[in-house]
Amino acid sequence: MAMLPQVFDASLIDPSEGYVLWPAGTYTAQIVASDMRPTKDGTGQYLQLEMLVFDGALAGKRVTERLNLLHRNERASEIANRTLSALCRAIGKRIVAESTELHDQPFTLEIAVRATAQGRAANLFFYRALAPSAKPQHASSQQVQPRPVAPHPAQVPSAQPMPVSTSAAQTLPAPPTQPLRPPLPASSTGGDPIMPWHRKLVLE
Repeated sequence: MAMLPQVFDASLIDPSEGYVLWPAGTYTAQIVASDMRPTKDGTGQYLQLEMLVFDGALAGKRVTERLNLLHRNERASEIANRTLSALCRAIGKRIVAESTELHDQPFTLEIAVRATAQGRAANLFFYRALAPSAKPQHASSQQVQPRPVAPHPAQVPSAQPMPVSTSAAQTLPAPPTQPLRPPLPASSTGGDPIMPWHRKLVLE
């Protein structure tokens, strides 16, 4: 049996969530939740950021970052504030009053793995702005081809007769000539020509 140094109240201290070692790599992520929480000893505060990763081996995973912005250890506070500055610059925010202003802004998350003084592996997070090629292009940047416009009826040229080739005209056959009628027989009296009906009368 061992006596604790003091009475321990678990309701006053956040339970340990365990340590997850994320694989090193470069990912695209954005902050989806944030909260200011007190440190375990109650002497300071840290900013907890929950980041959603979109690609790579961590696609769909949520990575947590804790920044000791107010800490009794000045070195820890300095590192946390410098990290927050890098995150703000990565998403294009220079002045931030509320942590929600950091939400839903994509950035590049670089995760490294290093060994601590205690000999265990730990993650380091680095924040970079997205490359221009990774940013979605606006629809207005696409060139739109003009639609052809039908000409006005007054501008449509009138139909011109097709020229006739002289060589083609020369090859056409000449129109047939009308045969001449034979001359009618003249009257025996020297008068007008004898018509068919006149001949009948003479014979009778």
